[in-house]
Amino acid sequence: RIRGILNEFRLSQLKIVQHTFSTSNPLTIVPSKMAMVRSVTTISHSLTICAKLTANAYQRGGAMRAASRGARQYSGASFRMGERTAQFKQRFSSTLNEKRRKFTAGSQKCVRGAAAVVVCQAALKESATGVEFPEKMGSLTCVGAGVREKKVAFLNVKVYALACYADAAGAKKSMAAGESLLAGAFDKAIAIQLVRDVDSSTFFEALDDAVKPRLALIATNAATKENADGDFMSEVAEAAEKAEEEALEALEELGEFLLDTQKLPSGTQLVLRCSEGKTLQVSKSFSGGNADLELDSPELCEAMMDVFLGIDPISPAALAAFKSGASKL
Repeated sequence: RIRGILNEFRLSQLKIVQHTFSTSNPLTIVPSKMAMVRSVTTISHSLTICAKLTANAYQRGGAMRAASRGARQYSGASFRMGERTAQFKQRFSSTLNEKRRKFTAGSQKCVRGAAAVVVCQAALKESATGVEFPEKMGSLTCVGAGVREKKVAFLNVKVYALACYADAAGAKKSMAAGESLLAGAFDKAIAIQLVRDVDSSTFFEALDDAVKPRLALIATNAATKENADGDFMSEVAEAAEKAEEEALEALEELGEFLLDTQKLPSGTQLVLRCSEGKTLQVSKSFSGGNADLELDSPELCEAMMDVFLGIDPISPAALAAFKSGASKL
C-alpha cells in the first residue's frame, strides 16, 4: 500500500513538471498548478498515515518487523516530501516570473490589428469604430485608443472601443524610467464604449473570466515571498489569501453594479479608474464627476488594469497605441 501511494506521488510530480514546461501562457497555469500542489501535499499526508499504521502493526507482532523498517523509511521520505513540495512552489514561482519577463519582452515584437488603433493626442476618434473619446478626463490625459474584438465563428466582431487615460506627469516620469503603463505608480483609467448591444451578464462574465486568473497570480506571487533566510513566511501567505478574498468580494460587488440592468445597449459607457493604486473607481459616463462605485482593493486594481495593460492584454493592438501615446507625453 505504501509503495502504491509513493508511486502515485511520483506520478503527480511528473505531471507537474510536464505541465509547467508545456504551458505557454502564465495566466492559465496558476489554478491548475496550485491544485496539483495541494494534491501532492494530500498524498504526502496519506503516506505518513500509512507509515504510522504499519509501525503500530509492528508493535503487535514480530512478523511485521520488515514492513516496519520499510515504513520508517517511507515515513522519513514523507516528511522530506513536504520539503520538496515547498521547494517546488519556490521553483514554480521563479518559473512563472521568468515567463512573465519573456512575455513582456515578446509583446514588443508582434502586434495584431495595428491598423485599428489611433493615438488620442493626434485624433480623439477610434478609427475602427468611429467612437470619439475626450482628450481629457478630469486630471487624466488620453494616451491612445483601440478596439476590443471577439471571434465569432470565422469573423472578428467589434464589441467595444477603449481608450487609456493616465496622469501625464506620472506616466512621463515612469516611461522615462523604463516602467510599463501597468507598473507605473500613477493614476490611470480605461474608458469603454460599447458598439453593439450586449447582455450585461455576458459582459461581466467575460470581465470576470479575465480578472480572476490575474487575481490568483497576484495572490500566488505575494504568498510565495521569502524572508532574508529564503524561507516562506506563513503570515505573508495568510495576508495574501485574505487580500485575495477581499478582492473577489469587491469583484462580486462590481458584478452586482453591472448586472443592475439586463441589457447594455450600444453606446453604453464605462470608466474603470485605478486611483492611488488601491481604489477602483467605476463610472458610467465619460463626463467625469464623482464615481458611481468605489472598491477599495489594491489587488483588484492591479488585476483590472492588467487585463488591458499587462503581458497578455485583451487587445494587443490597443496596448500598442497606449504605449505609443504615452511615450510622446
